[in-house]
Amino acid sequence: MTTRAIKKLVKKDDLKDLELKLNRTLESEESEEENFVPRNKFDLLDEQLNLDQDEENPTSEECEKEEIKPVASSKKKKKKTKGKRETGQSKNFKFVSTKIQEDNTTLEELSNLNLNAQSAASPYENSSIRRLFKIESKYLNADNEMIRMFGAKIVQGERNAQNPRGGRRQMNRFKNNAIVNMKSTWPQFTKEGLSMKILKENDSLSKTIEFTFEHSKEYQQVQFRFLDAVESLDHNNIMNILQLNRYHIDSLIQLSDISRIHDDTQMAADLIERALFALQNSFHPSFKFTSNSAGQIYKIDYNRVENRGLFICLFKQILYIGGKACYRTSLELCKFLLSLDIQSDPLGVILLIDFYAIRSSQYEYLIEKI
Repeated sequence: MTTRAIKKLVKKDDLKDLELKLNRTLESEESEEENFVPRNKFDLLDEQLNLDQDEENPTSEECEKEEIKPVASSKKKKKKTKGKRETGQSKNFKFVSTKIQEDNTTLEELSNLNLNAQSAASPYENSSIRRLFKIESKYLNADNEMIRMFGAKIVQGERNAQNPRGGRRQMNRFKNNAIVNMKSTWPQFTKEGLSMKILKENDSLSKTIEFTFEHSKEYQQVQFRFLDAVESLDHNNIMNILQLNRYHIDSLIQLSDISRIHDDTQMAADLIERALFALQNSFHPSFKFTSNSAGQIYKIDYNRVENRGLFICLFKQILYIGGKACYRTSLELCKFLLSLDIQSDPLGVILLIDFYAIRSSQYEYLIEKI
C-alpha cells in the first residue's frame, strides 16, 4: 500500500473516534439534564446543621477509641457535664423565681390599692360632688323647654298634628310628670306589677338611700314570655305582648330599637317616653329625686336586672331630646342618671355632661365640674 492510502485510513479512524466521543458527551449531557432537579437554596442551611451535628456526635470509630481510654476520665467528664447542666438549671430557676417574686409584689400592690380605695370615703360623702348633682326639676321635662323656645301655641299645634283624629284627652290620675307628660295617643296607664322598694335605709354619713325596682309574679311571667319572643327573632311576638301589657318596659325598649333601625325615630322616641312614664309612676313615695332635701342622694344599682330598664330609658331619652336641641333638659337628665350610680357610671354619662353643658351655656357648672 502507498503512503497516501495509509494516511487516508488513519484519518478515517480518527474521525470515527471523534464521532464516538461526541456522541458519548451528548448522551451524558442529556442524561444529566434529565436527572437534574432544581435545588432549594435553603437546603444548604440544613446541610450545615447536619455537619454541625455530625461534629458534635462522634462516629462509631471515635466512640470505640474513647471507650479504650480509662474509665476514670469518662467519670470525670460526666461530672463536669452534670455540673454545667446544674448551673444552667439553677440560673433558669433563679430567673423564674425572680419573675414570680415580681408578680407577687405587683399583686400585693394591687390588693393594697383596692383596700385603700374601699377604705377611702365614697363620693357621696363629698359636699362639692353633691352640689354637682343638684337637679332643677323645671328643666327635667323636654316639653317645658320646647315651650320656652317656640311658644305654647306651636307646641300644642304640633301635638294636634300628631293626633289627627282629635280624640278626647285622657285624664291622668298619676301626678308624677317630672320627666314625661302623658300623651293622648297612649293607652290608659295601669300599674302592671312594677313597683319600687327601699333596699338600704338612710346612711347617716353619706346620706344615701338605695332603692330598687321589683316585679310581681304576674310581671315575671310576662318577662319570661318576652324572653321567649326575643329568642324567636320575630318582633310580631313582642307586639302581641304589648297588646296585652301596654306598659311592659323591656318590650317598649325592644320595639323602640326596631323602629330606630327602620329609620322611624319619632316612633322610637315615643316608645321610650312611654316606658319612662311607666317607670316614673312606679317610683317609691320616698324617692324624691327632684327636691334634694338636706343633701339627700338616692342610689339605684345597675347590676340588678330590674333596675336596668330605668338606666337604658334615661340614656336613650337624653340622646333623643338632644337631637331636638333640648340641651338643658339633656344636661339635667345626665345629672340625674349619673347621681343614681356615681361610683361605677355604667353607661359613661360623665362623657356627655361637658357637651350638653356647653351647648346649654352652663359654663359656670362646667368650671365647677372640672
